[in-house]
Amino acid sequence: MGLRGRLWQLQRRERRRAALIAAGLDAFLVQVRALQSVLVPGVALLLVLALVYCAVSAFLWNGRTLGRRLLGLRLVDMRGLAPAPGRAIVRALLATLSFGLFLAGFWMALFDRRGQTLHDKLTSTFVVQPS
Repeated sequence: MGLRGRLWQLQRRERRRAALIAAGLDAFLVQVRALQSVLVPGVALLLVLALVYCAVSAFLWNGRTLGRRLLGLRLVDMRGLAPAPGRAIVRALLATLSFGLFLAGFWMALFDRRGQTLHDKLTSTFVVQPS
C-alpha cells in the first residue's frame, strides 16, 4: 500500500471517529431534552432544599451545619450568638448569589482579613472556630 492509500485510510478513520463523537453528542443532547421537563423542577427543588438546610441548621443547631460540626466551626452574628431565623434565611439566599457569581462571593473570603464571604459581609455574620 502506498503513501496515498495509507493517507486515505487515516482520513477515513478520522471521519468515522468524528461521526461517532457527533452522534454521541447528539444522543446526549436528545437525552437532556427528554429530561428537560424533570431537570428544571429538580434543580429548583435541590436549590430550595439547600437553602432550607443552611437556614434551618444556622438557627436550630446553634449555627452549625453537619460540615461545620465536623470541622469544629460555628456561624455567629456580631454578638457571638447563632443568627436569628430571618438573618439565617437572608444569608442562605445571598449564598446562592455568591455561588451564582462564579463563586466570587466565596473567593472574597481568601482576601478578607476576617475571612468573610460576600453573604457574611451583607448579613454581618462570621464563621468562627470556638475555643
